[in-house]
Amino acid sequence: MPASPVVIKGTSEGLIIELGQGDLQTILRELDQKLGQSARFFRGGRVALRVGSRLLNRDEIEALGNVLYKWEVTLWAVEADLPETRAAADSLGLETSIRPASRPPAPSREEPAAEEKEPAGGWVASEGLLVRRTLRSGASLVHRGHIVVVGDVNPGAEVIAGGDIVIWGTLRGMAHAGAGGDEGAVICALRFRPEQVRIADVVSTHVQEPAVSAGMPHMAALRDRQIVLEPWIEGIGAAGRHPKDVSRRWSGFWRWLRRH
Repeated sequence: MPASPVVIKGTSEGLIIELGQGDLQTILRELDQKLGQSARFFRGGRVALRVGSRLLNRDEIEALGNVLYKWEVTLWAVEADLPETRAAADSLGLETSIRPASRPPAPSREEPAAEEKEPAGGWVASEGLLVRRTLRSGASLVHRGHIVVVGDVNPGAEVIAGGDIVIWGTLRGMAHAGAGGDEGAVICALRFRPEQVRIADVVSTHVQEPAVSAGMPHMAALRDRQIVLEPWIEGIGAAGRHPKDVSRRWSGFWRWLRRH
């Protein structure tokens, strides 16, 4: 009996999907079938792809990610031998090395401890990804930390972050903040017109700007296990948060952003 082109393994680094021989369409069908057979087990999990010497471009990695997303599984890394495949994965905000998540070193006496913790599932909220482009239909942006998109997120596009999400434009697609289980994550956008928003494991398809504040920047957050949307204005934000409370969560990201 020929070996399966898709092998799913549990390791100390979490779930890893190894891709074997065969054309991509065959692998996509096999992956879809295997995930569907154990949908309840995989739902809400995060996986890494180990592709060896297979050459994959952005579209092909996104196609694999879309199959995973169909079964509510998050792709966080692609480990590949070829630099072209690693570059494609990196352009999508994915890790290119499968390794255990490590905690940041303890702060020195001169640096006060940050008021944040590592989210569940190995997502590290202090790491950030900045993308300066509009995400078109079919695009999938996945990162284990915060994500900032300078541009729009069009219908059919998705942004999945372990931390917060800021869209410096209009959110028309899907945004999932706190994908590793962080219920304190938020989603901010200049305009909210989403197909769907998620924070941790809470999903809403009915988040729209209130008529009284239409056209203003808004922030979505969890309150009593419900996603609420309020104007993101000076002094107060969604779920009664002061903007400085959110800024503390982003302290590491802003330091990273200044270096880029």
